Amino acid sequence: MKVTIPGLTSFFLKLREAYIQVWDVGGNIRPKSVMEGSEGRPCLADAYVEVDEMVFSTIDWILAKIGIPPLEIDILVTTISLLSPAPSWTARILNRY
Repeated sequence: MKVTIPGLTSFFLKLREAYIQVWDVGGNIRPKSVMEGSEGRPCLADAYVEVDEMVFSTIDWILAKIGIPPLEIDILVTTISLLSPAPSWTARILNRY
């Protein structure tokens, strides 16, 4: 059974566009789905790619800036309310680093 909530996709597209406008620094951080024009056809694979690019590039930047190796971090807390995958975001991050 497929449940459709009118306007929900439109809401998330507007939310993502607002996010892009706030964080855009010269157009080089737009998600692949936006650059390819497929944002009107959201899919789970695109969501994973988009969040992975954002999260991992941010963590890489933070680790490089503060100079702490990932193995010295004892606690990791994540929260991404729009997507809750299995394995969790915390597990994905731990597996990468």
